[in-house]
Parts: sequence; C-alpha cells; structure tokens
Amino acid sequence: MDDPINCVDPWGLETKGVGLGVSASGFGFGVGAGAMVVKDDKGNWGVEGFADYGASSGFGVSGDASYQTTTAKTIKDLAGTSQKTGTSVAVAPTGYPNLALTVGAEKVKGDGYTGDTKSVGVSWGGKVVAPLDVYVKQEHSDVATVFSED
Repeated sequence: MDDPINCVDPWGLETKGVGLGVSASGFGFGVGAGAMVVKDDKGNWGVEGFADYGASSGFGVSGDASYQTTTAKTIKDLAGTSQKTGTSVAVAPTGYPNLALTVGAEKVKGDGYTGDTKSVGVSWGGKVVAPLDVYVKQEHSDVATVFSED
C-alpha cells in the first residue's frame, strides 16, 4: 500500500496520527479521552478528538502519547463510533511505588476501516498491583479538518 520512495499511498487507504490521551480505570470499568493530529495521503490534515468507555482490567489514572495507522480512506472517515481492544504493560521504577511507565498496543475497528495504535505513557495508582491492563472499549471521535487538498 505504501510507496516508501515517494512517501505516498497510491490507493488512498491510509491515515496516520500522533496524539495524547488520558484514562482512568478501576473495578472493571475504564474511561478515556484525548486528541490526535491526523493526516491522510490525499493531503488532508486535521485534529481528531475522542472519548471512550468500556471494560478494563486496570486500576489507576494514566496519560500516554500514541501513534496510530488505519486503513481509512480519509481522515473524515475516522469520525463516528469505533471499537478498540488493547493491552498495556506497566513497570514501576525503583523507589516510586505509585508511578509506572507503560507501553501499550491496540486494534481499532471503525465503519469501513481497521487500525493499529502503539503508545507509551505514565500511570499513577494501581498499576504496580495490576501491571497488565486488558480492555475493550467503544470510542466516539470527531474530526476537524485543518487543511484539505480536496
């Protein structure tokens, strides 16, 4: 799909995004929100805001930076409802029992596209007690186009 020499996707079936998010989880439930700068190979750039909720095995509050790729045709296709399934692993630095560094990965399925997200972050709270978080969430996203070549 990618043309690495010319840095384009000739089929127009890829979006990429970089963002920041926060989440809280406990007692089997989790919520989160964030924003991502997104682009597609048609020349569209925008900001995607999202909120999610669902089942989570984690316990604590966290913030992360993420990178996402999807098979959406344009950034506009990212708006709406999607489902995501993921996991994160936390490691507590020595001497900081309530702080943990996290690494995560998730699969996203929206209306007509799929995607992958990788993240790194910091967690406060129970990650030392529960170093592995597995979740299934529903997400709602809105996309504001900042620049468009359409």
